[in-house]
Amino acid sequence: MHERKWPLLIGRICLGIVSAGLLVFGAIVAAVPMGADVGLYRANGLATFGLGLFGGLLALVPYWRVERWAWYALWFYPLFWAAHLIGQLPPGTDHIHQVVFIALSLAGLLLPVRTFFPRAKSSEHGDEGAAT
Repeated sequence: MHERKWPLLIGRICLGIVSAGLLVFGAIVAAVPMGADVGLYRANGLATFGLGLFGGLLALVPYWRVERWAWYALWFYPLFWAAHLIGQLPPGTDHIHQVVFIALSLAGLLLPVRTFFPRAKSSEHGDEGAAT
């Protein structure tokens, strides 16, 4: 595999783990709502499932094709989890999963940054004489 693809592959795996976590959690909450307002919990579960599906599809196809719009769009993952962490939002009370998902999503976006944004190629003669 080309050396430029390794950061992209690792990033895709990291984003896939975050997507899978949302898919599984959303499916469980939608199937077995555990709160007093069953409809609200079921709707929240379906929305979470949809978020995981959306992010997973972005990581599966356009991110792998190195389409910049997908890289920008996937920034919703760390923002989503940071909002949950800062706002001390559910699920859970330990919030360790939020820290893990923030780290995974940031790794998935920052590891392949040079793949999405390659350095500009310098001219044949170099740029050292341009400023003098």
